[in-house]
Amino acid sequence: MTFDELKKELEDNYTEYKANNAWFPFPNQLDAYNTNSCWSAYQKTNEPNKVPLLLGDTKIRSNHELVENFGLSSANGVQEREALPLVAEAQQRRERVAGAMAPAPVAGPTATAPMALAGAAAPASASSAAAPSSAAAPEGAIPVVGSGSILSTAGWSPMLNDCFILGGVHRGREFKFVMTPEEGTVFQALPSTGAPKERWHEFFKRYPLALWNSQHNVPRVFAREIFGLSAFGYQPILTHSELSFKRVNEGAANGASLARYSKQLLDSKMIPRGDQTAVIAKLEDFLYREGKG
Repeated sequence: MTFDELKKELEDNYTEYKANNAWFPFPNQLDAYNTNSCWSAYQKTNEPNKVPLLLGDTKIRSNHELVENFGLSSANGVQEREALPLVAEAQQRRERVAGAMAPAPVAGPTATAPMALAGAAAPASASSAAAPSSAAAPEGAIPVVGSGSILSTAGWSPMLNDCFILGGVHRGREFKFVMTPEEGTVFQALPSTGAPKERWHEFFKRYPLALWNSQHNVPRVFAREIFGLSAFGYQPILTHSELSFKRVNEGAANGASLARYSKQLLDSKMIPRGDQTAVIAKLEDFLYREGKG
């Protein structure tokens, strides 16, 4: 998708975004800042990259290991000012790794298993999951803030979030759910016997906050992202330790658009105000009926 194509989609759907996401303070008119921010978010995930894009609670943006290993996808700088020291530390560690490495080409980073990052015992291969400073060539380490796997950007909006997903979908990138330590604790307490679908179904029953914020009675952004992937040719892949989403229908992915995204959210009762019963039923149907594993 070109800049002009995305700009037209933003213009064509802006009124609907404002109406269906009234909880967010959109400006009266689509301005250059929001247009350019959405384009940057789209571009960063649309780059050729085999590293998965990470989905989950906002807390994953403050996980030192995740930030160092996978980096932040940021259109306008990091989302929270309090994250700046963490980002600086992660960048320093990347630079140290880059400086210690020989200038010979190295393989791209191997994604660490989400459960290991959530506090579970790391698999034997996890030690090979070097930070994307992997690519540390003689010129130095890859910046932590830029085209990473975790969305964290100033000027965030649901529209920008959808562009983040759209860019990855058009590129056919894999998406992975990453747990917070609290979620990991709940998940690890579940029996690992039986089908993976059963374990994940029980997890979301015991930890509904992953999908629905009962305090404010609204769906989580992670639920919004799952609905987008369900409309764009992706299939959930469930194992006893991971939940990921992989493209199985290239045509549906290539035809992904903001208009189709909004329609899926409306049809699923996600917007304009989430219907919890309908939303959870739709999510379960996608995860456990269509999911593989």
